[in-house]
Amino acid sequence: MNTLEPSPGAPTPDPDQDWYYARDGQVRGPLGRAELRTLLIGGGLPPETLVWAPGMDDWVPATRVVDMAPRLGAQAWRRFWARQLDYILWSTCVGGFLGLGAPDLLERINTLLLGFLTLLAWIPVEAGWLFLFGTTPAKALLGIRVQTRAGANPPFGDGLQRGALLFFYGLGMALPLVQFVALVLAYRRLLQRGETRWDAEMGTLVAFGPLSPLRVGLYVVIILFFLVLAVLGA
Repeated sequence: MNTLEPSPGAPTPDPDQDWYYARDGQVRGPLGRAELRTLLIGGGLPPETLVWAPGMDDWVPATRVVDMAPRLGAQAWRRFWARQLDYILWSTCVGGFLGLGAPDLLERINTLLLGFLTLLAWIPVEAGWLFLFGTTPAKALLGIRVQTRAGANPPFGDGLQRGALLFFYGLGMALPLVQFVALVLAYRRLLQRGETRWDAEMGTLVAFGPLSPLRVGLYVVIILFFLVLAVLGA
């Protein structure tokens, strides 16, 4: 399967220098392990990039041979904070709608039940955002896009399935203790395999653009604004 094996009599390959990677249907290299790691950690290549070096039986994802924990950990937190802001924005919309249209229901409904239903209702809304724009408001602010492996926006149906998998495996169905365990397990899987279960099963990729100080500052301002609203509301 591998067409890069050295020919008989060729110089003995250096395992720290002769690395190749596949991108856009082409094989590129060789380059050193340190250079490969720099490309991966710095965002020049996605974590699931297939790599190979002489002596290996087959191509493997880069996460198996390069320590990606620093980059993947930072990306995981970036995704987490984007998700939190999306939920805050969506919860505010739901709360405002109920406050205007059904104030009695808003006062009577159990808080945990309302949170569960709000997150459940976010699944088709997020799927619509991803289908139309490949991102959501908070993801766009933090430079995150969700796309198919062909680089297109996920179809609406795929977005629904992805959201349901995320709701179950990543959020533990919004149940307090279960949610914490689900988040920890999802974080560990992301560090070990380079992708979450919902992205792996749906064949979606999460791309990260530059994160400027202006974007971070705007994010902080928005979060502080909602915190002030929460305090005033209390």
